[in-house]
Amino acid sequence: MKNFYKSENFTKDDLKNFDRIKKHISGLPAGIDVINFLMDVLSDLEGYVLERLIESGKTELILKKNKITNRMDLEGILTRVKQYSEFMILDERLFLFKIEKELQHQFVKMDLNIRYPVQIQPSLLKNPSVYQSHFSNKDNIIWLGEKEKLALLINLLQNHSFIDHQPVENVLTIFCNSKGELFSDLPRTAIRWCSYKTELIYITNLLRSNKYNLVADKEIWVRISKNFIDKNSQPLNPRRLSSDFQKCKPKNNAELETIAASVKLNSIAKN
Repeated sequence: MKNFYKSENFTKDDLKNFDRIKKHISGLPAGIDVINFLMDVLSDLEGYVLERLIESGKTELILKKNKITNRMDLEGILTRVKQYSEFMILDERLFLFKIEKELQHQFVKMDLNIRYPVQIQPSLLKNPSVYQSHFSNKDNIIWLGEKEKLALLINLLQNHSFIDHQPVENVLTIFCNSKGELFSDLPRTAIRWCSYKTELIYITNLLRSNKYNLVADKEIWVRISKNFIDKNSQPLNPRRLSSDFQKCKPKNNAELETIAASVKLNSIAKN
């Protein structure tokens, strides 16, 4: 079957063209042709994301993760796309969710006993707002305090231009409590750290220290790297974060200490 989207022409605008995909599906014979077409779209999305990663210089990461080469294997294609999902922007993740939802619908129509892609429950298909992208909760940063203190931290970091200004609910998506319960029902998206990485390391160390005890130590640098991108919108290296935290001397350490203290006391930091 001829590919509807060609990887070399796949653009950001295509991510908003799910209606076009649905229209194309309506003209195809029901069954395997529709599934093959949707898998083509997934494969093109994978190619689009990989190309962007290559352009950003993440070739080592790509070589490490791009081990599955059998593009005829349906599970394999989806597995690869999910591997790169941590680097996707929100539009890409929502687009991927819609394709997967349509695949599940087609499998049901064909009476195939396949749960695609990750055991999506019917209630989630009816209510996409509770779908948590392609991340498991084990990737979230574990917040040990109250939700109100977390919201205060987000507001203070935004007010001091450490993270992008966006609805607090969006930033809450990268956190969970010690039981793995999420603070937001929105799809998770990486948060851009707008200042120096040493300052992200410093505030993380403050919040996980015995003095504040607001962030859990468990795999902290891996979790930070999966939920934040740097000021140039590039992924963070967890090993580099881990090795740098002992020697980091941030420019705005006093400002960060004031923010951490204010969150601990649940009060507003002074500028």
